Amino acid sequence: LRAGPGKEYQEIIERGLQELGPLRDNPDQLKNVKDLRYAEEQARDAEKARQKKEEEERKIAIERETRRKEQQIKNAEKRAKDAARIEQETQRKRLQADALYQKADGLKQQQQDTAALKRQKAEEARKKQQEE
Repeated sequence: LRAGPGKEYQEIIERGLQELGPLRDNPDQLKNVKDLRYAEEQARDAEKARQKKEEEERKIAIERETRRKEQQIKNAEKRAKDAARIEQETQRKRLQADALYQKADGLKQQQQDTAALKRQKAEEARKKQQEE
């Protein structure tokens, strides 16, 4: 057997005396050291929970902003594709219009040539009648 109390026992006694000191100085204090430690742990846990919640809210906000920007990019790409398609359609219609104008000019020239030929034939017919 040992001659005196062990080192661990002496540390417990020492800690108890340290914890008892504030209670002797302030007898109105109803909470003991364990309750105070528990309250501190609760406060730390609450702070950690608050920080975790804030971090989650930040992540959600970042995800929301990312989705919004991705949607803006998709919309811009769609508008660019639509603009390109419209430009192609416009170019195709311009080419069709140019072809129609050329065809109309050709028909107009044919009409003028036909009218000139009719006038020439009528002139020849009239000269022939005058000669007879």
